[in-house]
Amino acid sequence: MLKEFYALLHGDYADALKRFGTEVRLEKYLLKFLADTSFSDLCAALNRQDMEGAQRAAHSLKGTSRLLGLVNLGTASERLECALRNAQSTELPFLLLQTQTEYVRTVSAIHSLQVSGEGQP
Repeated sequence: MLKEFYALLHGDYADALKRFGTEVRLEKYLLKFLADTSFSDLCAALNRQDMEGAQRAAHSLKGTSRLLGLVNLGTASERLECALRNAQSTELPFLLLQTQTEYVRTVSAIHSLQVSGEGQP
């Protein structure tokens, strides 16, 4: 089931499994991702026009995504982080949309994983 999850998201299942050791641990931390506030922190910081706070939130989202093998979300948030760091405001709307799209896809896939895995070890 986790292999299919990672294939759907173009993630790195092998790397994530190597990092967490077992599928049970990996799934546990994927489910914990749902409580991660990095994306909402990013949006809130951008609404306040706090570019430093937005950069920190994008950096956190990138790190968590990469740790979990969520390659597309990690890449999108890294590009956004770089644009924020280099004050490339013309690219921000596109990069934010790209990050948001990957975030929504990821969260939706994790919810599906959660529902399909209920009652299983």
